[in-house]
Amino acid sequence: MLELHWLAAPTSVRLFLVYLGLSVTLVIIRAVRLTLRFFTVRVGPVSVEALRDESVSPDSFAEYALANRVRYEPTPGGSARGPSGDSSQLDKSRNTPDDRGVLRALRIANSKFGYTSGLSEIEIGSIRRLFWLTALLSMLVLASDAFATWRGIFENGTITGFEAIRETIRRLFDWLSFALGACALLYVILSFLEGTLQRRQVSWQYFCLRTINELSAGST
Repeated sequence: MLELHWLAAPTSVRLFLVYLGLSVTLVIIRAVRLTLRFFTVRVGPVSVEALRDESVSPDSFAEYALANRVRYEPTPGGSARGPSGDSSQLDKSRNTPDDRGVLRALRIANSKFGYTSGLSEIEIGSIRRLFWLTALLSMLVLASDAFATWRGIFENGTITGFEAIRETIRRLFDWLSFALGACALLYVILSFLEGTLQRRQVSWQYFCLRTINELSAGST
């Protein structure tokens, strides 16, 4: 049945089906690349102490954050208060040269994270545009070829006009099923990638802001 429909389909429909196949293939390749970026695990969970002892570079730290491998741990003396809790007695162990080095590394990591997540947003945006383009083309192609398909069935067969309409609708829905399947797949991939990236950005914002505030508390 599919072979018959392919041979009977107008050239525009056949080109559109080829477009669907190429689009889905391209999106899958792009989605695999993004998924590896979001979930590749090269080390166990790391914390800000990895920057302190320089076991992880700031750029790598940002990559781990995008892969959800960074965990928040309160920094020692993060409250920046003395043992008695007296607000007038700041913990002098805060805002040390070591802490300032961590802050510089964390800011570099933040810049790298913003750059990498920005590139990911661009790639996800291209998938979103492809989804809407596919949905629009699906409607345009089927609407523009409906009459040509009906006329071909009616003129080349021994059936009535009403039967030709029924056959046309059946064929159009067969072709539309491929378009709907492609759109559904694109939407699922798009939703998954968007949700994952947004969760990574929220987690990093929480980690980064809270850690910077703790390490900077001694200077207030």
